Amino acid sequence: MLRRLLGLFARGGPAALDPGRSDLVIVAQAGDPLEAAGTVLSRAAIAEPRWREPELAVLRHHMVFPAHDDRSGEAASIAALDGYTLARTGVPSIEVADGEKHVVLQRVQVLSVLGCAQEASRMASLASRLGGDCRGWDALQPREPA
Repeated sequence: MLRRLLGLFARGGPAALDPGRSDLVIVAQAGDPLEAAGTVLSRAAIAEPRWREPELAVLRHHMVFPAHDDRSGEAASIAALDGYTLARTGVPSIEVADGEKHVVLQRVQVLSVLGCAQEASRMASLASRLGGDCRGWDALQPREPA
């Protein structure tokens, strides 16, 4: 319980989960920015692979920027102040039109309904301010042992 509370309040999240691990799987996904985080996490708690609430996860936000005015680097720099990094591997493709650049910002944290809702709102605002669009978020955790 203490680990969960510390994860909720830690800026940039604990470093105990490596976002580059090869055994990470998507356990929660919000492809519709208007879908409530509570709905997403409720579904994730019963679907397979199952989201494990008290454990750390990699929270990723999918953004799209116009290629002709690419401000994704600026978005990454601003988000880095809160512990986000650019995802470099294992990112599934989202639908991107010609002339758009897909960028994924990620950080390690314990997921909560409030935390996911706040972060999704912050990332949507950041993308919008820089001429981009946030297309949703997902969360990854290590695959459960069989």
